[in-house]
Parts: sequence; C-alpha cells; structure tokens
Amino acid sequence: DVMGMKIPVGNYSEDFEKVMSLLIDIRDEARLSKNFSISDKIRNQLASANIQLEDTKDGTRWVKIQL
Repeated sequence: DVMGMKIPVGNYSEDFEKVMSLLIDIRDEARLSKNFSISDKIRNQLASANIQLEDTKDGTRWVKIQL
C-alpha cells in the first residue's frame, strides 16, 4: 500500500521494466568507466526502494526484496 494505492508485488508494468533496464545500462556504463560513485548511488537508491541488483556473469539483473 503506497499512498493509498495497492501495488501488487511481482507484477510490474512494461514501463517499469524499461526504466529498470535503463538504470542498469547507466550503472553498467558507469562501472566500465570506473565511475563508482554513480554506480554505487544507483545501486543504493534502488536498495532503499527494496530493489536489489545482482551482478552475474551474464549481466546485471534485479529482484524485488520481499519484506
């Protein structure tokens, strides 16, 4: 429940997926450029929204943290 709106866990819109893909792309570019302040800021801000980034050999993926 966010500001009176019910947000279903695990049911994300196509727009949300696009935003997450963009954020991951920006973070990946920052990491390649060794701009760790930007990449860390993106990771930390997403973590504060209960979204965890996982760096794998196949790329970065995200998961919603269940509280």
